[in-house]
Amino acid sequence: MFRFSIVRRSFSCITYRSKLFAPTKKDTSLGKFEMARYGRLLLKGGYAHQTEPGMFSFLPLGQRVIDEMKKAIDLRLDEVGAQKMQMPVLQNLNRWDQTGRREKMGKELYTLKDRKGQSYCLSPTNEEVITSIVKDLAIPADYPMILYQTSSKFRDERRIFSSVLRSKEFLMMDAYSFDKSIQEASATFDRMDQCFKN
Repeated sequence: MFRFSIVRRSFSCITYRSKLFAPTKKDTSLGKFEMARYGRLLLKGGYAHQTEPGMFSFLPLGQRVIDEMKKAIDLRLDEVGAQKMQMPVLQNLNRWDQTGRREKMGKELYTLKDRKGQSYCLSPTNEEVITSIVKDLAIPADYPMILYQTSSKFRDERRIFSSVLRSKEFLMMDAYSFDKSIQEASATFDRMDQCFKN
């Protein structure tokens, strides 16, 4: 008698555990480098693989966890009226110069130039872009509103050996609220605080 162990996916596809790519490791030592305990467990359990210092690939099990986390976050944010969107990873450095945050970010900001010589950065966060979008497109009737995205962010972190939370590339949900008054902004903050507790 044969028993098959299966892992069900939410979109009705079945993956047999014998076919699931989830390589486990006994040793996750990094030589002279330290890594947080949860990071070592992710590597040991076959959820992630460290491709370079501070850079991780999420394997099928890890990707499933990320997908479920995104669903849970989207559900809770939908309950408070937040709207999901997507902004570009590549940002014009002029925006960062205008706000003065380029200098504050310093060497943590990844910069590059295109073939025309225009300077860009890989997004470490999106305040510059989202405020520009709202300034250009929003009308008074749109307020208050909460806009958010879940996307890859990039920072040349000093402490890259703390695992996936402080790595060179990481997944972040960033939400931005736009209100008509300080009182409204405070109320939005309280709602978001409860949302994240939930």
